[in-house]
Amino acid sequence: MNKAYLEAINKIKSLISEEKYIEANYILNEELSQPYIPSDVEEVFVSLKKDLNYYLVEDKNYKSIDIDKILKMLKGNEKSQLYAANLLCDIDLKEIIDEIKEYLSKDPCPEAASLIIDKIAKEGIDEEFIYKKNGLEYIFEGALVQPVEESEGFKKALELLNNYLSNDYPYMLELTRPALVHYAYTLLPLSLEEEEANDIVLDIIKDVSEIIDDGKTYKEIST
Repeated sequence: MNKAYLEAINKIKSLISEEKYIEANYILNEELSQPYIPSDVEEVFVSLKKDLNYYLVEDKNYKSIDIDKILKMLKGNEKSQLYAANLLCDIDLKEIIDEIKEYLSKDPCPEAASLIIDKIAKEGIDEEFIYKKNGLEYIFEGALVQPVEESEGFKKALELLNNYLSNDYPYMLELTRPALVHYAYTLLPLSLEEEEANDIVLDIIKDVSEIIDDGKTYKEIST
């Protein structure tokens, strides 16, 4: 288990021991939102989630965070929106369709909006949404959007990333995988196409390589 996962697990356990269940749930939901998690790590996360769900049921502070408060957080800064979006991952969005439509139409934080759109897709919500992102407007049917983990283009990109890096550059794989996941999520409501997967993967490797080793890894892979 790599260092990043160990740090996340220890942080979650520490927050639970301090009875900071809401903060622990936020971090755990972020980790579980990743489409692919090593099996040994996933087992630990799932176990922690079960424990945390029990504590949250008993936690008065968590109970006090009702839908209205979550929706109010969606009107805050980027950190507040991300926090609210993670909480909404545990809620049936069909109950707040109008509020979600309004949120997506107002050029929200892309990372928070991506989590919500992925949840809309997973619920198969048969409604039309307007999503304004960086000045552009996307109109999409919730039921027709592919969740990131079901996208063939994303699966192909992840496979290519592993092929390029897992044997000779495992350290680089750990750095580029989150970048690929982030790209795939922020692409929503669009999906990563299979035919563009290789170019996207190489671009991500190039960007990370230029930061980490002045482009050495990218040059070795691309030549």
